Amino acid sequence: MPFLRRAGLRFAAALCLAAVPAVAAAAAAPDLASPDFKPADFFLPRKIWTARLTLTPEQFDAMQPKVGLPPARGGQAPAVATPTAGGAQQRNGLAAQRGVSFDFAHGDLTLEGRVFKDVGVRYKGNGTYFASAGSLKISLKVDLNKYAKDQKFAGLTTLNFHSCARDPGFMNEVLGYEMYRAVGVPAPRVTYARVYLTVPGRHADRYLGLFTVVENVDEDFLRGRLPPGDGALFKPSNGALLADQGTAWSAYAQRYDAKTDLTSAQQQRMIDIISFANQAPTEEFNAHIGDYLDLDNFGAFTAAMVWMSNMDSVLYTGQNYYIYLRPDNRKLMFIPWDQDESWGQVVGSQDMRNNLSIFAPFVRANPVLQRLFAVEAFRKVYLLKLAELTLGPGEPGRIAKQVDELGALLRPAIADESKEALAQFDDSVAGRPVRHTVGIGLNEFLPIKSFVAARQPSVLTQLTAK
Repeated sequence: MPFLRRAGLRFAAALCLAAVPAVAAAAAAPDLASPDFKPADFFLPRKIWTARLTLTPEQFDAMQPKVGLPPARGGQAPAVATPTAGGAQQRNGLAAQRGVSFDFAHGDLTLEGRVFKDVGVRYKGNGTYFASAGSLKISLKVDLNKYAKDQKFAGLTTLNFHSCARDPGFMNEVLGYEMYRAVGVPAPRVTYARVYLTVPGRHADRYLGLFTVVENVDEDFLRGRLPPGDGALFKPSNGALLADQGTAWSAYAQRYDAKTDLTSAQQQRMIDIISFANQAPTEEFNAHIGDYLDLDNFGAFTAAMVWMSNMDSVLYTGQNYYIYLRPDNRKLMFIPWDQDESWGQVVGSQDMRNNLSIFAPFVRANPVLQRLFAVEAFRKVYLLKLAELTLGPGEPGRIAKQVDELGALLRPAIADESKEALAQFDDSVAGRPVRHTVGIGLNEFLPIKSFVAARQPSVLTQLTAK
């Protein structure tokens, strides 16, 4: 019997999801200086704000990337099968692996006329850094209270400005995170900003371009989205999911990159979870992995990831996600990150990504993830969430409407960047194949609208197969 019928999910009920309007009308934004201004008032996915950064020439020079091994010309960098954790006390990822480090500098941020003095500003990114190298438009992290303590905006201390160097359509993150939230996964919120740079004597209110502004996953995020919010947060760069490194936390510290201060009990709990996930006999694993992982969360997280064929993730590269060790039940939850290469954009052929198996989405060995796909409690949630996405948020007509509406909103800001950026953007909105002119070995790929037109029927066929 088809899966959807076995699971008790009625097509008619699921199709009701597709009737939800593609884009809710954005409410008028309140005054940014108001004490009532909240993160939800700022992270409006159909809004473009204006941000201006000002740095002295000395501080601008101080924030320039330090490169131990110079990247190849043209923004190219060597492809790697597995991102390698950085050295001790360094960032993880491709840029750190190649000796690139980013230092904070002092600057001022003006956001819609509201001035934040003496903020911390640094560049950020790995693949996106190499795709942007040599230009002024590089992703930025702004820490409002790095130097001026207790300085916040809408309860936030950190803002991420992403350059979209690997996303010529400027929509992967906005629409990608919406897919996660559609199945109940806590995911960062996103808005847009035109960003300008002033460096006296060098740049006078120079337009850098359109950026996505992505909610930081930190203690503010945890308190607001995952109360009580005082658990342990990690950002792994570990290849395979929950890869076993032994019984000493020192072997895990760099790979798991804790973003909160850890107690010895939290360290030990992580070691116990990893050990169980890798070493427990199959029958015990199937019966009790739910005592260690929040299977409702991980089933939904995996459904969105697989539906979008996002291989720059747990599925292949082993990065671009956070794990949260809850303080109440001591289980792990998963939070997505860095969706700029979601929607079937990287790894393998376009046909493989369009038709990625929902039952075995493993491009290479991933032992714990493969074990989980045999666990009935995981599979039940995972397949139900895939069905919800397939018949609702991922319906091609709905996605096409969102792309067209966002395209009309964003086009003027991109037209002010360059003719090249506008040409690639127009191709993306129209659904025409896009080829990066800079980046790390990317070939031609289908943008969101065309990818979904192929992916949605593929997933539906797999779900309804006997």
